[in-house]
Amino acid sequence: MPKTDEEGALITLVSKRQLLVALAVVSTLALAPAALAQTEEETPTTLPATALTVSTPFPSVAVTPGDQVSFPLTVAAPAQVPVALAVEGAPEDWTAAFRGGGFEVDSVTAGPGLNPELTFDVTVPTSVTEGDFPMTITASGGGDSVSLPIAVRVSVQAGGEVTLTPTFPGLRTPAGEAATFNVELNNGTPADLEFELSPTAPAGWDITAELSGQAQAATVLVEAGATETINVEVTPPFQAEAAQYPVTLVATAPGTTVETEMIVEVTGSFALEMSTPDQRLNAEVTVGSSSDFQIILTNTGTADLANVVVGVTPPTGWEVGFDTQEVSIPAGETVPVTATITPSEEAVAGDYVITFTATNEEVDVPEMEVRTTVNPSAIWGFVGIAVIALTLAGLAWVFRRFGRR
Repeated sequence: MPKTDEEGALITLVSKRQLLVALAVVSTLALAPAALAQTEEETPTTLPATALTVSTPFPSVAVTPGDQVSFPLTVAAPAQVPVALAVEGAPEDWTAAFRGGGFEVDSVTAGPGLNPELTFDVTVPTSVTEGDFPMTITASGGGDSVSLPIAVRVSVQAGGEVTLTPTFPGLRTPAGEAATFNVELNNGTPADLEFELSPTAPAGWDITAELSGQAQAATVLVEAGATETINVEVTPPFQAEAAQYPVTLVATAPGTTVETEMIVEVTGSFALEMSTPDQRLNAEVTVGSSSDFQIILTNTGTADLANVVVGVTPPTGWEVGFDTQEVSIPAGETVPVTATITPSEEAVAGDYVITFTATNEEVDVPEMEVRTTVNPSAIWGFVGIAVIALTLAGLAWVFRRFGRR
């Protein structure tokens, strides 16, 4: 059925209204992101920082009785302002103070670019052996006030310990010769310590203690947690008897003393002398016969000598034998050895050198040279006498025969 003019106008009006509504919705959707972004910009993303702050990297520490602990403090402020400092909860018999610039302080200036060196130092009495002690540091300035909780735990084992340990607690050496101990000095405490070394040995012994690689060092600085090697050199006197002897090393630092004991086993000294009964180093021999020559071996050490072997280097063609060629000599004793010397049949009158030696695993004796004089054989004396007698007899016969004429 055909529409009337009134119906057509009504349809046209509704269409226009729908178009306006659609345009409004589209505009709203287009403007929504911008409005949302503006709202986000106006809303802060973080909370404003506190105007005044105080902090320490280690708010809770453990110490041993009698130790001092130092809390490094950082005080910051948005503008330069004086900050008053106070502490609550510190025990009455403890020593507690704020320190900065080498002084005890009550306040500090904080602000941009300022980083004052500030510590809170606490000294624990030696009478306190165990316990937890909380305290509170308060910083006030610029109309603001902040608190920093800290705590000190007192324990006998908290601060670590210092140890003195020899690598080998016992060494063996002959009398008169040095023995060297290597001793580890470990500083297990949280503080650097400077130690004074005091070595002790029996009377008459030489002993030194010094840092490895640093001769003549009177003291030893050991950093916290570090270990240093101490060389302890001890020399028993030559006359020391064979036995075990204790030596000690004491290391002393402020508030700390450690000690260790070591053992030196002296095996006794080894020394041997070779001589003659009258101290003369000459002898006489005769061609065609043997002669005895006595040697005296003396053990001048403090330890027994076993298996001392006597040797000889004679001139060519000579023979030298011994009544005994291997002997044992107790400490301080002497043993005689007889050498039988037989010169060569071709030896002519004159002086010859015979070299005697004595050897042992523990000691070598310098060679002893004996100047030996060779006398002609006695038979040549008889021959000479016979020649002289014959000569005289011949002369007598000549005189009798021709003297009558």
